[in-house]
Amino acid sequence: MSNSPKLHVAVAGVGRMGLRHAEHFHKLVADADLIAVSSPVQAELDAAKELLPHVRTYLSYDEMLNAEPQLQAVVIASAVSVHAEQSIKAMDKGLHVLCEKPLSPSPEISQQVLDAYRKSIKKYPQQKVMCGFSRRFDASYRDAYQQVVSGDLGRLAVFRSQTCDLLNPAFFAGYLKHAAGIFIDTSIHDVDLALWFLGHDSVVKSISAAGVTAVQQDMLDHTDRDNAMAIIEFHDGKIAQLYASRMMAAGQEDTTELICTKGKATVNAQPQTNLVNIHDATGIRRQVPGDYYGRFREAFITEAQEFTDCCLNDKELSVKLEGALKAVTICCLLQESLISGKKLEFDESGRRLTRATGVKIGSKFIEELDRINQCIRGIYIHPSIPTLDAEIPPQGAEIPSRVTCKILRYRSDMPGSANRLDPTASAKIPDLPIQGGSREPGHEAQLRQSDEQSESAWGKEILVPAYLIHLCDNDSDHSGPHDPRSRHNEATQETDDRNKAVRQVADPDGVLPPSPTSTPLPPEPKRNEPVAWSDLPQKQQLFITLARMSEPLVQSTLQAYMFYQLKWFDPDLPDSTISAQAGVLHASFTAAQFVTAMLWGRVADSPRAGRKTVLLIGLCGTSLSCLGFGFATSFWQALVFRTIGGATNGNVGVMRTMISEIIREKKYQSRAFLLLPMTFNCGIILGPIMGGLLSDPAGSYPGLFGSVDFFIKYPYATPNIISSVFLAIAALAVWLGLEETLDALRDYPQDVGSRIGHRLASFVRRRFFSRNTHGGYAAIPTEDVELAPDGEPVTKRPVRRYTQRLPFRRMFTRNVTMTFVANFLLGIHIGTFNSLWFVFLSTPVWNPEKSEHQPHLPFLFTGGLGLPPRSVGLAMAILGFIGINLQLFLYPRISGRFGTTKAWRFSLFCFPIAYFLVPYLSVVPSSDSSPPPSPKGGILIWLAICGVLSIQVLGRTFAIPSQTILINNCSPHPSVLGTIHGLGQSVSSAARTVGPMIGGVIYGFGLNKGVVGLVWWILSCIGICGILASLFVKEGDGHEIWLEGDEDETVPEADRTNNVEARH
Repeated sequence: MSNSPKLHVAVAGVGRMGLRHAEHFHKLVADADLIAVSSPVQAELDAAKELLPHVRTYLSYDEMLNAEPQLQAVVIASAVSVHAEQSIKAMDKGLHVLCEKPLSPSPEISQQVLDAYRKSIKKYPQQKVMCGFSRRFDASYRDAYQQVVSGDLGRLAVFRSQTCDLLNPAFFAGYLKHAAGIFIDTSIHDVDLALWFLGHDSVVKSISAAGVTAVQQDMLDHTDRDNAMAIIEFHDGKIAQLYASRMMAAGQEDTTELICTKGKATVNAQPQTNLVNIHDATGIRRQVPGDYYGRFREAFITEAQEFTDCCLNDKELSVKLEGALKAVTICCLLQESLISGKKLEFDESGRRLTRATGVKIGSKFIEELDRINQCIRGIYIHPSIPTLDAEIPPQGAEIPSRVTCKILRYRSDMPGSANRLDPTASAKIPDLPIQGGSREPGHEAQLRQSDEQSESAWGKEILVPAYLIHLCDNDSDHSGPHDPRSRHNEATQETDDRNKAVRQVADPDGVLPPSPTSTPLPPEPKRNEPVAWSDLPQKQQLFITLARMSEPLVQSTLQAYMFYQLKWFDPDLPDSTISAQAGVLHASFTAAQFVTAMLWGRVADSPRAGRKTVLLIGLCGTSLSCLGFGFATSFWQALVFRTIGGATNGNVGVMRTMISEIIREKKYQSRAFLLLPMTFNCGIILGPIMGGLLSDPAGSYPGLFGSVDFFIKYPYATPNIISSVFLAIAALAVWLGLEETLDALRDYPQDVGSRIGHRLASFVRRRFFSRNTHGGYAAIPTEDVELAPDGEPVTKRPVRRYTQRLPFRRMFTRNVTMTFVANFLLGIHIGTFNSLWFVFLSTPVWNPEKSEHQPHLPFLFTGGLGLPPRSVGLAMAILGFIGINLQLFLYPRISGRFGTTKAWRFSLFCFPIAYFLVPYLSVVPSSDSSPPPSPKGGILIWLAICGVLSIQVLGRTFAIPSQTILINNCSPHPSVLGTIHGLGQSVSSAARTVGPMIGGVIYGFGLNKGVVGLVWWILSCIGICGILASLFVKEGDGHEIWLEGDEDETVPEADRTNNVEARH
């Protein structure tokens, strides 16, 4: 782009609005220079030449772009149908773009513009692209916006706005040929204002619209109206009401009303051109603007000036393309609701909900089945399974070459009852060939013969694909939402008998889905019965669990040999110093996480990055950290690489968030969230074994590697290289297989990794798993279908609504404070144990010949177990093996039976016992009676290790997931739930940082003083403090404090009223 002091601008389209844009940039924008205009209409160019002398004109838009090398920006004001195409062409040339609304009347095409801009901005970082919503630049609307956001009027609850055009049948007669509908053409400005005032992150809950054609009847030919109203509900409890009209008698009337909790603001409540009022015999009257431009001329000029300033000075635009896409999407849905007369509903993530409806047996049913035979586009919902539908491919799409079909005879002469299918007249036609979406010509005679039989009493015969035959097991007219459970309960024996007869003839092989009225529904699961692992509805979490294994794998691999690696750095250091260094290395990782955790959380919430990007950064950063640590030759080098690994790893919080977004049904969450601690235990099973076997191969396997220079120079590189490779594989699997879960990015095109992954998966399925299918097209996977019987949301949970945010100073209730205290105490002793356990195992056995301290039981004794890396790895693996078995078989049953709080308090008693017993492992005699400094060994010592670990892991298995649930439920108000989780993570990270550092110092001090148990008994005391703190913790409901305007469907109105501000 040129660095000219003026912005060189061209205008595409110089019709009604384009000519005004051109005049603004030519005469009224000081920093802009209009150099060219284009239009395919010669008359428009002639008018432009008269108004804009010295401005070059082009009949072709492409010619203008290619012929103007100094061009820097383009204003798109041509026909709506080419807005997107022309915008993308300009972006490809690196030009700034100001496009008149809408980007396109199609959300899909508007998305293409947004995608093109996101691609172009990488090549032209200073490029500006904006959709022109002129009311954003109107002085009155800007003033009203400031009044609302200041809070002086309270909280905005209701947004009402209207755009009403002057009645002009002659104009609209021509305009309708290219119009997209009254909501897209007229109300898109009001929708944009609603998103501006209510917040672009507002999620639509429902959309409904209605309209009339009062004057201009020609609009009915274009399925349009001259008056329309709409209501848009949002999940945060706010509402927008819109009115659009094309029959105002006086002139343009654009009015907005902002109703807040402490007052309201209106914009242009009394439309008028100026401040002149005419007083005469007819009364008092004033002039009204004749059209939209007459009302917003100054806003258009301001828009042009600010756009120019942003382009020249690289400033941020006030109107984003994402908002333009959302506005046109809502307007299209409003138009759909207007034409269909149906209310459209959406879940809390913004995805549309569909209602499962029963099949209407009548003439329309015959027509629809015939359409299916011809493979015309359409969707049929299985009436017995509300989460399964069968999709019919569009015409021309690839379909099976042969489809099993059946002929069913249809009776329509039964007075006083619904039309019925005749089961005795049904016949099966196996493998009816289909070509090109229609029946083969060879079967026309057979079909004509069936048509001739339509004269009979049983009427027309219809050809039905076998996989849809179950749709005929229904002769009732269900016009409302279909509930299979109530249908089953209300079905009569007569209906069951009829369905069985139909199925005996139509489906002798028994390959079709069972009838909704004859199949018993499965019993409801008992309340406390845990969901089975196989019941988890989606498998995306497998990629997350693979990624989750990375951190414990790396940590536990290091722990198996860290003591010896630090000793290798400087063999002259005493054991007490080595222990302190090990504590610092362990704490450096969590300390870096503590500093960067909130930053990575904000990045993961941003549409610019998303969850998947942060996860990949964490995996790659940890992988590089492993390589650096393996090749470190000093303590300070190792410390730097450990810190880098922690700083780039914000994965735990992101993975918890992704699982909650993948598994939306509450009944599955207990199992889904247990996957993370389970993979932690898997990591600490594999990691120590790998670290123990692969560390120092030259010293451990001198016969094989004793002469290899690489293993002598870098004895601890091998396990780190393997860990790095595992992390790289996990990153690759996440890149290829994991879908983005951030709601703001779900409707965007898939990232490159996911697209490649889908292609690879499709290739593998076709190459190795393809097989001939018999009997029709495959059904859509249930996990991709959004159905909600009786209008219930897909995720059935109490819907809490809140309209006010709890102040930060009121967040720290007694329960919140005590929960955080308990969380800190739990984190500090578990983190310290994880750090010191492997140090204690590696500490040399007490040697009476070298030690100054003589043992005096029960408290004065020193020394460790002196286990080599391989044995340390085995001991750490035992810890993980015990944990994973407890989590698989014990935790779900105990927690489900006794509840979260009781299971948590029970588990806390395990820690003081385990910590008190740990140091006494050093006085357990070895069965082989090897003298010091030989390491401990024998069956007795390993039984003691397993016993102590069983107690500690039992406590950890119940305490950690229960503590997470208690933190979630202690939130005093839903508006601060995210803050509570953030603080909980910070408290835990701080504890896991401080504990190992101080613990390492105390452990070294105890060794010097001959009291190896000092740090363990201090941990035991901390565990007792945790038990005492737990007595003051209660499991909340996430809504302890009620503010005005809060609603909860699960709380009776009387109780709700009594609780409002009751605890303030």
